[in-house]
Amino acid sequence: MILTESWCGDSAQISPYIAEQNQRIDLRILLRDENLDIMDQYLTDGKSRSIPKLIAFDCQGNELFQWGPRPAEAQAFVIKAKQDGIPKEHYLGKLHKWYASNKGKAIEDEFKKILVSLTR
Repeated sequence: MILTESWCGDSAQISPYIAEQNQRIDLRILLRDENLDIMDQYLTDGKSRSIPKLIAFDCQGNELFQWGPRPAEAQAFVIKAKQDGIPKEHYLGKLHKWYASNKGKAIEDEFKKILVSLTR
């Protein structure tokens, strides 16, 4: 399940990597703003409705893992920008340049680590 919105720039960058899934995976896409009761179960740091959030479940409905709202390197950049008081409109361009130059490598690497940890 992925919690997302069409207006979210991070979702636009990340969702294509999530959508490139195995045909045996049943991907459910929920709009955050229409499903706040679900979103509030998966807050970032227990306080933020940041998206996208990917939550994976096994066939019995048990949660396997959560991921999001963005790769760790991008998340660290956003956290630092906020701590430094940089307005969102000033750091968003740099964030999207990072996504463009990274070409999904960070997302793929993080998903690989998660999947490897699940097989142990």
